[in-house]
Amino acid sequence: DKFIGAIVNLSGEIKETVEVPIVGSDGEKALQFVYEILNQLLAKGWEPIIGIGIGTPGLVNTREGKVVDAVNLDWKNLPLASLLQERYGLPVSVLNDSQATAIGEFVYGGHHSEGNLIVINVKHGIGAGILINGQLFQGDDGSAGEIGHVRVHGNDLPCRCGQIGCLETLASAQAVVRRYNELSDEAQLVSLDEVEDRFVAGDGIARQVVLEAGCFLGEFIGFLSAALNIQEIILTGDMTRFGEPWLNAVRQAMLQSALERLTQNAQLEVGELDYRACILGASAHFLMDGYALLFRQAES
Repeated sequence: DKFIGAIVNLSGEIKETVEVPIVGSDGEKALQFVYEILNQLLAKGWEPIIGIGIGTPGLVNTREGKVVDAVNLDWKNLPLASLLQERYGLPVSVLNDSQATAIGEFVYGGHHSEGNLIVINVKHGIGAGILINGQLFQGDDGSAGEIGHVRVHGNDLPCRCGQIGCLETLASAQAVVRRYNELSDEAQLVSLDEVEDRFVAGDGIARQVVLEAGCFLGEFIGFLSAALNIQEIILTGDMTRFGEPWLNAVRQAMLQSALERLTQNAQLEVGELDYRACILGASAHFLMDGYALLFRQAES
């Protein structure tokens, strides 16, 4: 896992990128990694810098710039926007990374959506960003799309969030790695990259766990698509590396999980922008709200 930061201009062009590997799940260390990325980016000398846009995993209160709960990063009620504003003297916007990815794909991904779009980000965890009539839908408290921690019936696997049976224990990248290591006779644990290599080589266990994960994800996407009646669905994140076989498993499970008329016209495809979607979406979101942030800073 890693944090990635970038300098993005007003035309949506990424001019500089900085990566910092994430080790462990200590909240204070994770915050220091954010500072490290920003310090490196600001030292590049690009001017003027008008603000900072952040896309972070977890439940986010965008209005307050607060990370309410990010399990992977050990952040609870972290006032991230305030901390960064104090430290760097710049306006800051913070939103969920899957929501940022959805904005990035919608604005820069070259899709032909008429305004309604679901983007599902399948990495170590699973999240969704939803756009309705071209506007990001965040729900009543900003947590719309936090699908990774919805319980799947019949699943009793413990989740890192403290609950039992969450979708990400079955369909995420970490679930695939865990399941492969459970079924394999090897003494040494394998990584996602190694599962990918074995999947491509036709390894039976690798194909089983990857396609099963796709089926669990597709079943839930069918529910989501039917509930919202949104037909354009984009998949992003680590699991897209498994290509067409995984995508077909997702698609077939989606089609079988709801009434045919509700899913038959759904268009399921892999995003074009990889990690750049989150970066571009976070910067675009800052610009959407940026004028208000800039005026607020000027008044203070």
